Parts: sequence; C-alpha cells; structure tokens
Amino acid sequence: MDKVWIYEWPESSLNSDWKRLDEFQTIQHVDLVPKLFEVTEHRARLYLHRTTGEKIATLPEEVTRAGLVGPRLSALIAYQKGACHMTYRVIQTFLADVLQLDLSTGQRRIFMMRQLIPYPRNSPIPICEPVNGDHSCLRQ
Repeated sequence: MDKVWIYEWPESSLNSDWKRLDEFQTIQHVDLVPKLFEVTEHRARLYLHRTTGEKIATLPEEVTRAGLVGPRLSALIAYQKGACHMTYRVIQTFLADVLQLDLSTGQRRIFMMRQLIPYPRNSPIPICEPVNGDHSCLRQ
C-alpha cells in the first residue's frame, strides 16, 4: 500500500448511541503514476588535442553496453513484440501516447532492437535473457 486515506466522523459528532469500531469499509484504487520512467544521461567531456583532433573521454563499459533502455522497459518492449505481436511502429506509438516517451524507430528494425536490447553483435535477436546460466528459455 503506497497511500492510505482514513475518513472518520469528528469525535464531537458522536453521541452515546454510536460506538467507534476498529473496522473499516475499504475501497482500493490502482493507477499509473504520472511518469513511469527515469531518464539518465551519461556525458563524456570532449577534449581537443592540438595535432590529432577531438578525443572523447571514455565512458564506463557498463554504460556503453547497457543500450538505450533498461531491463524492465526492454522486457515490456520484448513482451509487446513477442506475445502481443505488435509492430515496431505500434510499440513506438504506445511508448509515446501512454508513457510520453519518444523513441525513434528511424533506423531499420534490427538496428532498433540492437539499440534497445543489447546482445552480441552477430547473434540472432533473443527471445529472452538466460537467467543464472539457465538457457532453457531459448529452447522454447
């Protein structure tokens, strides 16, 4: 439970005919929070060498390997593509309309998936990620 609102009568309005109980009538509401994602920007300062030109400071390997989106958003996109048979354009529209997240599909679909969900460069697009070395999900 993230929030609980308790509604009670004021003590001054109760007379001897009424007894306050330790029970409640409960109704729960579930909703999406206004913004479902967090954007993190990683910047590497540019340095200009007088004779050789520009050089970019090195970003940590885990940052460059991570891809465009994190594991939960990757899982949502993979689910939409696999189980829901959504096209990349429909996924892009969903992300923009529902999550207010503008991701471009300007490149070919394979390039887009390689940017969204990182994996070895020459391998086929995986259906799932192996967990703790268990590759059984890849055989389904």
